[in-house]
Amino acid sequence: MATGRQGHAAIERTTPGGGIIPSGPSQADNPLFRLASKVTAHLGHLPAPLGNRVLLVLQRSTRPSKKAAGGIPVTKTSPGGVPTTWLAHDQHRRGTVVFLHGGAYTGGPFAGQWKWLAELHRTAGVAAAMVLYRMPPRHPHPAALDDTIRAITALHASGELEEGRWILAGDSAGGGLALAAAQALRDSGGPMPAGLVLTAPWVDLEMATPQIEAAEKADPFLSRSGLWWSARVYADGAALDDPRLSPINASMTGLPPPNVAVRPPRNSAIHSHRGIDGKTPRGTCASHAVVRHRAATKPIGTQPG
Repeated sequence: MATGRQGHAAIERTTPGGGIIPSGPSQADNPLFRLASKVTAHLGHLPAPLGNRVLLVLQRSTRPSKKAAGGIPVTKTSPGGVPTTWLAHDQHRRGTVVFLHGGAYTGGPFAGQWKWLAELHRTAGVAAAMVLYRMPPRHPHPAALDDTIRAITALHASGELEEGRWILAGDSAGGGLALAAAQALRDSGGPMPAGLVLTAPWVDLEMATPQIEAAEKADPFLSRSGLWWSARVYADGAALDDPRLSPINASMTGLPPPNVAVRPPRNSAIHSHRGIDGKTPRGTCASHAVVRHRAATKPIGTQPG
């Protein structure tokens, strides 16, 4: 495994197609991230006004810190009216990663996600666009999905996302949102990414995975009760088995090759990827890589492994 300087993520090339996986400490091991997750798990027990105020605090990050950016140019745009923060926007012709952050659809983006995007740029030399989709309590489903589709469509129309030179990525809830967005773009004939990178994707808001009880015991950090609360707040009364909420229930036919990364035992069931391999058409690559960081990606232009 490749290792970097202490405190910096290293990049490890692991797949036949040249996939790259940042190694190093997992964001889930960050004490502040763990504290925020514990707070979120108890929000359902708070009076609604107080719980909503806490959620809004968890949604304030719209750009990386100066330390995380490390000198990389940061710009803000609004494609389709959706706030989007770019790292190295001037490199978009070399390739772009459109990233959807995790946070159980109710929080984020978090520091570790910004750091990963910065590391990706330094390693691959591509641009990165963090789509700041709307979230509950003010904007429940389908706001996040609508924002993602609108931003991607506008970026493609402007020429900032060139055919075959961009991928759609997301971690945790963002991974589920990325898969739902790709399915919606496919169904509408919209612009399609060259690949999908789904890190510990939450693709099943029903949490119907049989192994979820064992996974929760192994990693109580990701509590089922907290996720249930987040799912209900996000769905806002919609059925949790709706494919737009639980994209595992939709067809995978016609999607770009997915690269699915999980970190056993954490996330292997609660952040479910059940059935993605079985529903992916032959000839595509749905690789499951053990990662020590909360994101993974393939460079633009590589062939599926």
